[in-house]
Amino acid sequence: TYGEASAWPRGTDDPPGDELLHQVALRPATGERFEATIAPTRAVAPSFYHHAELPRDALHGALSREDFARAWRDFVGPDDVLLTWGAYATDLLAAEGLVPGARVDLRVEQARRAHARPGVLEDLAPGCADAPLGLGRAGRRLAALAKVYASLRGDQRAG
Repeated sequence: TYGEASAWPRGTDDPPGDELLHQVALRPATGERFEATIAPTRAVAPSFYHHAELPRDALHGALSREDFARAWRDFVGPDDVLLTWGAYATDLLAAEGLVPGARVDLRVEQARRAHARPGVLEDLAPGCADAPLGLGRAGRRLAALAKVYASLRGDQRAG
């Protein structure tokens, strides 16, 4: 899973707080995918659209937080393990009670196996920009995450 949030820069006077606004996920065993934009409940950081690589109208018609939570719970089962690249977005999900159980940070796993810093996700999975698994940066990064996961598992069919 991968998410993008409205995150205000350090040093912003009285920032409204970070808020998850775009979430994507892939169930590797079945290929089933999830994607949702989530309506903001506070001001959106000025850099959000650029950073998330989403058009300015991407949040028009977005799900309410309640509808997102319901859809997310319908997709993620209580025994599912969330695979992430870093903890930031899943920490935001966890703060809303939306992490059902275990999660594994593949960035940490990649570093452990390589005995080095993990590097940039997209560099570990070239070609993912050509076959994103959703909108914007999250879709591109989810495709890369799926490739890295398959590589860590030794699945040569991944791609």
